[in-house]
Amino acid sequence: MDELNDYDGEYADGRDISLLLEQAYDLLDGFQQWCRKVCKLDERIIAQDCSNVDAFLDYLANYHQKRYSETNEFEVRWFLFSHIVRKSPEDPEAAERVLSSLRRFISYLEDTQGYEVADWFVASLDDTTYYQRRRAQFIGLNSLDERQWQTGFDNWCEELNVDLDARCLLLPETIGGGLFWSKEMGWREATLQVEANRQWQSEREELLADGFGFEQIREHLQISYLEWLDTPQEKLDNQSPFDVIQTEQLEAPEQGEQSSEGTPDSVDDTLWPM
Repeated sequence: MDELNDYDGEYADGRDISLLLEQAYDLLDGFQQWCRKVCKLDERIIAQDCSNVDAFLDYLANYHQKRYSETNEFEVRWFLFSHIVRKSPEDPEAAERVLSSLRRFISYLEDTQGYEVADWFVASLDDTTYYQRRRAQFIGLNSLDERQWQTGFDNWCEELNVDLDARCLLLPETIGGGLFWSKEMGWREATLQVEANRQWQSEREELLADGFGFEQIREHLQISYLEWLDTPQEKLDNQSPFDVIQTEQLEAPEQGEQSSEGTPDSVDDTLWPM
């Protein structure tokens, strides 16, 4: 499935990505100075940390139109265990430092911005073994045979899907009526998938805060998700999201196939390394 949020800024809430990036760069400058003056780090380590933090802030702004304080567990785990691994810094040492760089950035935010870090954020950044395994598996994909590389990559994507689904973070592939989210979406379907995922993640956070377990959360989210799909919306000319998606898929039937990855951003612009 294509990158979930390619259309987010243009069609969802119109947030100014350039402003978000400008704010991110100001934050990054402050982090750099803090690393020098407070942590007294070596310049090489500071450069690596800033590069990794820059990648995270850029990801939030460009793919999700969000600031660091607005992110959720799905977005953070996707960044750590898929996005940054596929777009790893050319410097292997910097790639090894991604989790520690972000831990230091969180400390900076707590120290200077009064940021209260969520438990799930800390737990994600502490999942070093999983990050190292994901990175080693991706690096180890067979680059000499395109078919073998693609098979290995699909399996690599599916492993993360299983992890996300176990945490009730993964939006279902099906939209009902025997249809699935398309592998290649039109802009209406992509925009609606963004909305569906936002609602899913928001309700999940609320249910977790209320003390529900994952099985109860999964059942509630499934019901809410299907109701959303079937409920007409004024902004959709009183059509339901399902009706809009079905119409767009019928207009481009070759794009209405089930996604093999089932997760946004799993294809992105990662291609077989020829």
